[in-house]
Amino acid sequence: MKITTVLVTLLLSVAASALEVGDVAPCADLQHLNVVSAQTTYSACAADQGKEGQPVLIEFFQTTCHYCQLNLPVLKALADETANGLTVRQVGIDRNPELLVKYVADNAGQLPGSVAVDSLRVLTKLYKVTGTPEMYVIGKDNKIIYKHVGSLDQDAVLEIKKLVQPTR
Repeated sequence: MKITTVLVTLLLSVAASALEVGDVAPCADLQHLNVVSAQTTYSACAADQGKEGQPVLIEFFQTTCHYCQLNLPVLKALADETANGLTVRQVGIDRNPELLVKYVADNAGQLPGSVAVDSLRVLTKLYKVTGTPEMYVIGKDNKIIYKHVGSLDQDAVLEIKKLVQPTR
């Protein structure tokens, strides 16, 4: 009984500290991988990444995650459909960066945006990521406007589209 109480308390404290909608999005410098696997540093601060103030979707993923693989075509379609209203960034948290280099090469042309390597889990810790896939949409004020854990369903995609539609 005591062990169960301790585990429940621990899980609640972890969940309570997770980033939520309305929180300011953390920033960190990561290594960016492009399709040819050249590396350059870029800031994972959403305010630095969006095109002219666009919201940014950041997906934390692992190359071995089944649900992350299912999200790939959904994210690509979302990125294509909202190109004028949303910038998509993926953050790979595999401990072996070579897996991410292979992922980028294997999925050339299918990626929704740039892929960053966070094998030391710097940004992952700042975002308090609890599993993959986990994604955040960051508004132009650098605050989280949407959070989703798990594979993207039709309702999640519609919600994201609604949030990022440019005002006319």
